[in-house]
Amino acid sequence: ANAATLQSKLAALDTTLQARLEPVKGRPFIQFHDSVQYFEARYGLKGLGAINLEPDDSPSARRIGDIQNLIADQNVRCVFREPQYSDRLVRIVIADSGASSATLDPLGVPFSPGPELYFQMMTGIATAMRECLGSTAP
Repeated sequence: ANAATLQSKLAALDTTLQARLEPVKGRPFIQFHDSVQYFEARYGLKGLGAINLEPDDSPSARRIGDIQNLIADQNVRCVFREPQYSDRLVRIVIADSGASSATLDPLGVPFSPGPELYFQMMTGIATAMRECLGSTAP
């Protein structure tokens, strides 16, 4: 019974996420590090890359420049930060670009442990993406 209930809840979540993300499919974005690649693939999202390839290392000046060029060249609307890291690099790459930033939390930090954590985390990621990618900037 528990497995069937969980499968039903997961199917409902998938349907909800599909509907929430449909309007922003194909809109390019950058993320702090590549933390949601399976989510991107599942929902047809267009992640163009990550600022930081190794979370514990700082990207080079060249990498920052490459990301800034990507934002300009691909009309990136949003760059996603993560709450456990400083937003300094995100602020640097979006400066003067017109792009917005928003928080993606692939760890579910603000949620209480328990049976709803996964659902809250996934819904939070989808909501952040919909809101930021749905903006009119740049």
